[in-house]
Amino acid sequence: MVVKVILSEGYVLINEPKVPTVLVPFSPRDGKEGSDGRKIFVEWEREGVKKGEGISVAVTYESIKPISQFHENYILLAIGVFLVVAVILIGSRTKKIEVVTPNILKEDERKVIEIIKERGGMCKQRVIVRETDFSKAKVSRIIKELEERGIVTTEKAGRSKKVYLKRSD
Repeated sequence: MVVKVILSEGYVLINEPKVPTVLVPFSPRDGKEGSDGRKIFVEWEREGVKKGEGISVAVTYESIKPISQFHENYILLAIGVFLVVAVILIGSRTKKIEVVTPNILKEDERKVIEIIKERGGMCKQRVIVRETDFSKAKVSRIIKELEERGIVTTEKAGRSKKVYLKRSD
């Protein structure tokens, strides 16, 4: 029977101790040490071993790769910087709807602003007409006044307008 222990790449048998200790590179001592050019192995040959029996072997090895957290630290730092930048960018892109003090708005203007707020800061003018039961002319006039005061902005969208609440910066 042949028993062969193969070490993974980057691992070597420990050096033979100068002073006798419990730690030895391999045990039993009659094993043959070898290498395939990349991996180290220890091999034992036994004759007369019956089926179901085994032999007890021990191999003491160590890593030749220095254990370094240098690269891990840079990876963690890079991930941290990425997350901070992402949070800053996402936070700056989210629309901040300007809170308009109700006492400077007329009741009709307040209704229009509330409808736009309910829709995330953007609404088509015809939706405002439908929800307020105001005439198209009245809604158009209210939006024009709010735009002149810098509360909303408008954008032509075909034959209708999109109305946006101005972002507070």
